[in-house]
Amino acid sequence: MNFIVLRYLNVYGPRQPFQAAYMDVIMHFLNKLDNNESPIIFGDGKETVDLVYVGDVAKANILALKSDITNEFFNVASGKETTLTELALLLAKLSGKPEIKPVYQQKETGLVQRRFGCPQKAKRLLGFETTTLPEEGLKKVIEWRERTKSKDK
Repeated sequence: MNFIVLRYLNVYGPRQPFQAAYMDVIMHFLNKLDNNESPIIFGDGKETVDLVYVGDVAKANILALKSDITNEFFNVASGKETTLTELALLLAKLSGKPEIKPVYQQKETGLVQRRFGCPQKAKRLLGFETTTLPEEGLKKVIEWRERTKSKDK
């Protein structure tokens, strides 16, 4: 059997649930900012995520589908770590609320501290690399949320 496995890191983009029981950290932070509240970070804020915009993920999927390569595993990742503090501050800035700073609470022990992947194999064999910077992708998420929320009113 021929296969290619794509391991996605922290995929984000428009259409993520922001009013559901399970949401990612981006939507939790934005929900707090919408209410003029500080985003809550569990831990010291040095925990990291490897942000990959959904449009870049789509490109990775297409490259894999068109590839002749088989029986390989690839990280769909930027290879860049963003701390939760950096993420919270960036979202506050993009939301027009740079004065709102995150607050920190004790977290459960044993949770993953660093999330990032090495994208070099995907770049070398598939020609994949992320092109959407977090600031650009997060702006799109915020704009989509605003449009969606205004439709619901």
